[in-house]
Amino acid sequence: MSILYFVRHGQAAFKSENYDQLSPLGERQAAIAGDFFKRSGATFDAVFTGTLQRQTETARIILERMGSPMQPRVIPQLDEHATKAIIQAYAARMVGENPSLMDDLSNLFKSVSSFVRVYKRAMLMWMSGEQADDEIESWAAFTGRVREGIRIIGQSVESGAKVLAVASGGPIAATTRAALDLDARRTVLASLAIRNASVSVFNIDGDDATLLTFNSVAHLEAENDKTLLTFV
Repeated sequence: MSILYFVRHGQAAFKSENYDQLSPLGERQAAIAGDFFKRSGATFDAVFTGTLQRQTETARIILERMGSPMQPRVIPQLDEHATKAIIQAYAARMVGENPSLMDDLSNLFKSVSSFVRVYKRAMLMWMSGEQADDEIESWAAFTGRVREGIRIIGQSVESGAKVLAVASGGPIAATTRAALDLDARRTVLASLAIRNASVSVFNIDGDDATLLTFNSVAHLEAENDKTLLTFV
C-alpha cells in the first residue's frame, strides 16, 4: 500500500482562447503548494502528471519550489475528460429539457455561474451512459482509464512509498467516487468542490483507493487571500 498525494492543477485560463495553460493566479497557487510541501518536509518517491499543459506546469512549479530534481512521469490516464466536447454533444438535449440553459450555453466560458449550471447537467447526462456522440470517451471508459492510472502508479513504487500526482478535477473526483461509492449526483458535486491546487490524499493498493483527505486547501487559506480559493 502506498500514499498518493493527488493535487489538482492551478487555475487555468478560463476566459482565454487557450484554456490549457495556467493563469498568473494558477502559477501562484502551484508555488504555494510547492512551498507548503517544502516547509512540511515532504518527500516523494515518485511524481506523476497527466499530459495536459496545466497539469505539467503545475507539477514543474511545485517541484521547483520544493527544490526537487525529480522529473514527473507523464501518463495520459490522469488527463481530464473532454469537458467542452461533452457539453457540446449534449447541448441540444439539455436545451430541449430546459430552454433557459440556452443563455448559459452562450456564456459558457464567460460566466462561472453559467458554466456550473451547464456542467452539472451535461455531466449527469454523460454519466447516465446514454452516449450522444460515439466519438466522445464514455463515462465508463473515463473511469476505467483513471483506475488504470491508479494501478500504474501503485505498481511503479514500493509499498509504503509516497507519490505526488498532479491531475484535474475529473480524475480526482472519479477516484473519490470509487473510494466512497458515490452516485452520479454526488460525484458531480464532488468534482465542482475540488479547488485548484488542492490536495487530496489516498491510500492506494493496486487499483483500489481509500480516501484519507479530500480537497485540502489549508496551504492556500494560510495566505489570507480569498482570491486563491478557486475551482475554475
